Amino acid sequence: TITRSDNNPVAVIATVPQLNCETTERILDAAGSSAGVNYTYQWTSSNGGHILNGDNTLAPLIDEPGTYTLTVTDQTNGCTQTASVVVGEDIDHPIVNAEPDTNLTCKMTEVLLGGSGIPSGPRYKIEWSGSVFEVNGMVWTNQPGTFTVTVTDTVNGCKSADEVTVTHDITTPDAVAGVGATLTCLMPEYELQG
Repeated sequence: TITRSDNNPVAVIATVPQLNCETTERILDAAGSSAGVNYTYQWTSSNGGHILNGDNTLAPLIDEPGTYTLTVTDQTNGCTQTASVVVGEDIDHPIVNAEPDTNLTCKMTEVLLGGSGIPSGPRYKIEWSGSVFEVNGMVWTNQPGTFTVTVTDTVNGCKSADEVTVTHDITTPDAVAGVGATLTCLMPEYELQG
């Protein structure tokens, strides 16, 4: 009796979350594929993909976005099966503009930092360095210095930073009234010099 053994093995790859600024490596999961001593595995990558290690296992480690293809071979009958998965990447950094440098003066003793150049909303974590204080969600300072704002996108872990310089212009003007004089009947007026 001749039996036929040309059944293809199973190749299955689980969906993979995107790479991002926080997670720069991922393990691919092909645990649903045919397993056992009769099967071999070979991974290849294209469209920019890169396999760090494990290209002949069911769980290779990758570190680039791209297309990853698994070929499962049944060593008993020579049949193969392939499956592919596309791994994306989200590394968009937030756009941060800390606004132009500004001055503290005798008249303006506090200045607003950031303004409309800082992204807002629950997706972003915002941190300022230096001596700052917050009033109604707005960040202010009453000290000169260089202030750095760091914005973290909590979805993809990407960070951006910018800085603004606050100077202190509180130099008082000089006032000189002249040498002075005594008013008399002969000199009832005197012009002050300034």
